[in-house]
Amino acid sequence: MVSRVYLIGYMGSGKSTIGRHLAKDLGYEFVDMDSYFEEKHKCSIKQYFADYTEEGFRKAEHEVLIELSRKEKVVIATGGGAPCYYDNIEIMRTTGMVIYLEVAAEDLVKRLQGQCDKRPLLAGKSHDELVSYVSEALEKREPFYRRAHVAMDGEHVPFTLYATIVKAFPVEEIRDSSVMKAALFDFDGVVMNTEPCYTKFWGGIGAKYVPNIPDFAQKIKGTTLADIFANYFPNPELQKEIEKAIDDYEANEMEYEYVLGARNYIMQLHSSGVKTALVTSSNETKMSAVYRAHPEVKEMFDTIITANDITQSKPHPECYLLAAQRLGLEPGECTVYEDSINGMKAGRAAGMRVVGLYLTHGREVAERYADEVIRDFMAE
Repeated sequence: MVSRVYLIGYMGSGKSTIGRHLAKDLGYEFVDMDSYFEEKHKCSIKQYFADYTEEGFRKAEHEVLIELSRKEKVVIATGGGAPCYYDNIEIMRTTGMVIYLEVAAEDLVKRLQGQCDKRPLLAGKSHDELVSYVSEALEKREPFYRRAHVAMDGEHVPFTLYATIVKAFPVEEIRDSSVMKAALFDFDGVVMNTEPCYTKFWGGIGAKYVPNIPDFAQKIKGTTLADIFANYFPNPELQKEIEKAIDDYEANEMEYEYVLGARNYIMQLHSSGVKTALVTSSNETKMSAVYRAHPEVKEMFDTIITANDITQSKPHPECYLLAAQRLGLEPGECTVYEDSINGMKAGRAAGMRVVGLYLTHGREVAERYADEVIRDFMAE
């Protein structure tokens, strides 16, 4: 039988109530993760939010989860947002059985009425604001919650049934879970939010040189500069002109700002023993400008693949297969983080799990090419 059971779900879904009953039926210890956090830090979560911001809280929460994942014979009621940050859901999946308590948004609102002052994310919200907030937040968290081994109706399933399900759950399903040993990140639109800058630049190039091609900036996303030249600008003199314009733009005008939560997410993965790789269609000249702006980028990744390292651009899987090879891992042990259609296709073609960021092309498009979709590396 499994030694750890994690209950996940939105705040108010009944994790603590069901967890206590389940622990008693199994003869296990019960731990409420939020209470454990407050006891460990000698501070309420509400006060911790106020002192260290939500980002600081999520980092400390991640460390608490790692600590709890080493306990034996325990039922853990996690915080509502815990599965959605860093690699928390993978830690749970690979160290125990994860049960998602599924409760409809309207039922959650009924349960949460009157508790807003005790919950930092709900403080000060009216009834209508609460309905809107819970519905939107639940939608964003669903992709993480759905990674649970089992989803159960948190509104109607009898307490006594949980222990029966846990006892019948095959341990092999945990051992054989998709373990992320490496995280491979595209750069533009995934690590750094440069996509608006490139859309503007290539939109101008398209309008000036190939006005007959609509949405040129979108069409060339995820391809190398060499392929763009070969397919659209074969004239060597024009290539030199565009290349100089790119170099000037990247060195002097490009703004290199992290995608929300990306830096902390990657660094936490790295410190947790997950290997990391940067896999980009950008060339070394452009990346030199990145390193000048953010020297820490080189320290965040175990290996960096650029356009100079490959012969075929995305959607060909060469870049991701090369990253796995350099890390000494099989493709199935790697997870790709991408925002472009060609990039997601490349990850799939490499035989890797693909997480799609949907700000570039929209959620519906990302869902067609990715195994899981996220807006960014933070959840609300």
